[in-house]
Amino acid sequence: MQYTKSKFVFASLAAAALVACGGGGGGGNSGGGTTPVASSVAFTGTAAKGIMKNAIVKVYESTDLTKQITTKPLEVRTNPDGTFAFDVESGKGPFVIEVVADANTEYLNELKIKDGEFVFEKAPIGMKMRSFVEKPKEGEKAQGMVNPFTEAAVTYAAKNGFSAEAMTYGKNLAKQLAGVDPFTIKPITSINDLSKPGFEESAKLMHALVGFSSQSEGCVSAIETDPIKCQLEKINSVAQDVASGSLSKLEVFVGAQWKSADDALAALVGDNPLLNIIKKAVPTTPEITIPKPPAPSESAFFDLLEAKVKESDSIIKFLDDDLSGNYKYLTSMSTYAIVNQAYGFVNDCQISSASEITCDQGSNWTVTPNNKKEAIRILSGSNSGGVISGKISVQAATAVVDGKNYTVATFVGNRLLDAKKESDLNLTLKYDAANPPGKGWNKNPLISLAVDSKFKAYSGSKNTEVTLKNAVLKPNADGIVDFSGDSTLLTSKGDSFKGAITSKVAVKNNAYALETFTFRSSEGKLMRSGTAYPASLAVKGNYASAEYAGKDFDQFEINGSIGLGAGATADQYELNIARNSANTLSSTLRLYNLIATINATESASGKYCFPAEDGKKLCANSIQIASNHGLYKVNDFDFDNFSGQIYEGSQLIGDIKSGVIKVNGREFSLR
Repeated sequence: MQYTKSKFVFASLAAAALVACGGGGGGGNSGGGTTPVASSVAFTGTAAKGIMKNAIVKVYESTDLTKQITTKPLEVRTNPDGTFAFDVESGKGPFVIEVVADANTEYLNELKIKDGEFVFEKAPIGMKMRSFVEKPKEGEKAQGMVNPFTEAAVTYAAKNGFSAEAMTYGKNLAKQLAGVDPFTIKPITSINDLSKPGFEESAKLMHALVGFSSQSEGCVSAIETDPIKCQLEKINSVAQDVASGSLSKLEVFVGAQWKSADDALAALVGDNPLLNIIKKAVPTTPEITIPKPPAPSESAFFDLLEAKVKESDSIIKFLDDDLSGNYKYLTSMSTYAIVNQAYGFVNDCQISSASEITCDQGSNWTVTPNNKKEAIRILSGSNSGGVISGKISVQAATAVVDGKNYTVATFVGNRLLDAKKESDLNLTLKYDAANPPGKGWNKNPLISLAVDSKFKAYSGSKNTEVTLKNAVLKPNADGIVDFSGDSTLLTSKGDSFKGAITSKVAVKNNAYALETFTFRSSEGKLMRSGTAYPASLAVKGNYASAEYAGKDFDQFEINGSIGLGAGATADQYELNIARNSANTLSSTLRLYNLIATINATESASGKYCFPAEDGKKLCANSIQIASNHGLYKVNDFDFDNFSGQIYEGSQLIGDIKSGVIKVNGREFSLR
């Protein structure tokens, strides 16, 4: 496509920017986040790794893989022969069909035969395969074969924005992987099918599926423990490699798959001689002839920019919800709970050399009558209109470390809100028995309290656990207490961050207050759609003069990032959200390491490029989008305030202002 005007009108991006954030529904195809459209399109197809029966079938627009389209019937499952059929209200297309295994799904195992037939087994829960289908002509049906090789084609096409060219090359890739067109050929449902006319191409597809299954038995992955899921991850890695311009993984994968198929079939022909037909269907290793995509046209930069902005919609919501919404206060809440209980106890209670506890009259602590080594604090009060209850128990003991006497106080307790568990606390304090804390301890720089703790916060069926190791409470002469330690944050859905906490604590009006708080991860991961991705989290908050009691930061800054993809070529998304003392919110989204192929012999990692005027190239490898009117949301573009910067490496080469992109002196409109 050639452009003769100085402005390229990009209305589709503006429209996509205004679409609300969406997520796939639960079971079946009902639930929120669906996209109803008008006039019906009929779909048919077959799902096979071998044949999959009773698997869930979903359909999406390729322009937004987070939004499931409503089907008729609402819940679609595959039949015993792997076939499926449904209608959707006609969308723009292309469509992406996804087949998902749950506890009720079985699949044909090509490596096991009983009484002369393949055996069906339980499919691994959560196993997913996809295919893409172009919108059919009026009155025609859309056919969607779904198998491991169409899954690789979807990965390839998605990496290149589902352009017509990307789908053509994706289909070519699938043919190379399968040795036959897996988008049109139906797999066999019975070995006896091989003796019937018209199944010659199906035999070739079965050769590839046997090889795929056989290769999965030796598959090793850091993420997937199930062999089939692992092999699907591996074939997607091949597709990403091809999308980056390399055929090395593809050649190795196809060769190993062909050999594994031949070896497996040689061992199985004794169970049914008809399997020789599959073995003879592909006599030699297929030759890799898939062409590399040509150099992108002038529209490539904007096609890819459009795809990334659309994709960022769900990524931003994910980062905002998980990092800002879920984790911003959890680490500081744990610090508050730990230091609040520690301060109150050592200020009001003393532990003798015999490990017996005495507490000041009128304090919140009560020593148990029959056990002088235990003190109890009953929690009560209200918070956000709810009733607080719970109990903290402290057990006293002594310890000798390297010939030095220490006093140890172990706290165990929980807090409830309206009779529902809100948090658990396990805390151990250790201090020098010869120099114990007491009243005014926060102004004595000679005091040092060693802390190990585990704080667990609950929200419905979810929970988050914050642990502290080798932490220290250390007062300054001015009464400010420094608190620092190694920290780990774990969630019930599998997110995790390791890092360090530092904070400053003040005692005002005989009450503890958190003044500053910082958490910075050294390593971390976020779970998204069942997959673990490397991520980072940094939280910095100031409470000014406000006493912390579950309140918001007076000022804060949170930085989160997630890398989607593999290794150094992974797309990087970063989100920064900040609020200053004037209560003004600002945020910046950064997209890094975006990839495009330059020409048939050269690929540029981390760059979008296309030929521009005067023999120049238009390239970028990061996009920064800033918002000064609240948290950044793709679905809430305000073009009057929307701005961004485009970089090639560290060099600024363009910007986005009021919906207009300027790159290397050329202007293009988002409107």
